[in-house]
Amino acid sequence: RPPNPNAPQIEFFTSDVLAVAPGQSLTLYWSTRNATNATIYRLEPDGTRSQLWNVPPDGSLPVSTRRSDRDRVQFVLAVGESTQRVEQMLELPLSCPDTWFFEGGPETCPQGPAIESQIVEQEFERGRMVYVREMNRVYALFNDGLAPAWVVFENRFDPAIHPESEESFIPPPGYLQPLRQLGFVWRGNDLVRNRLGLAIMPEAAYDGFAQVARTANNAENLYVSSANGSVLRLAPEGESWQIITAP
Repeated sequence: RPPNPNAPQIEFFTSDVLAVAPGQSLTLYWSTRNATNATIYRLEPDGTRSQLWNVPPDGSLPVSTRRSDRDRVQFVLAVGESTQRVEQMLELPLSCPDTWFFEGGPETCPQGPAIESQIVEQEFERGRMVYVREMNRVYALFNDGLAPAWVVFENRFDPAIHPESEESFIPPPGYLQPLRQLGFVWRGNDLVRNRLGLAIMPEAAYDGFAQVARTANNAENLYVSSANGSVLRLAPEGESWQIITAP
């Protein structure tokens, strides 16, 4: 069946730049044939169409990218209806404005600059706990093979009203009771206490970094400095955690 010469067509869909930095603006240009109007969509990383512009069949459109955009920005130009609908996608790479705080970081761009923070870490019989002061979060990382592999809590420890330890609890020789932020979570949560067991090393306080990269579905991979100079990676939603760089 020969093509319909009167069907809508897209002659071109382009921009004034070949690449763009997050937060900067660009201008889209397009031209169509046999169409009375057109629609431009912005695509999110998961493929959803989050923004819509009703535009003439030929023209230009200034568009701002977001500071939080990463890797690439995508747009779709559509003309026609039903069986005569025609679409064309335009993809522009995004430069990465931030660098990882450690060597050998992921190829994906971090969501923002590294957060410099005091960090407290302690090893337990079956895992470890990490407190990141600037994020005000306490993480419990388990190595018992059960799910979830890690959990996170907002820090609720207040030294003005909470004791740093439970004086009536005396751990067996060779073991320790966690203190302050770590101890507050450990004492108050049965799951954390039962899965981690007792502390086997004193807590280590140090200056380090935390940094986030987002997946296509907007979930977070968290990277945190460890006390021995390595980096901990916490996969989204407690799925897993691992040491990704050697000391």
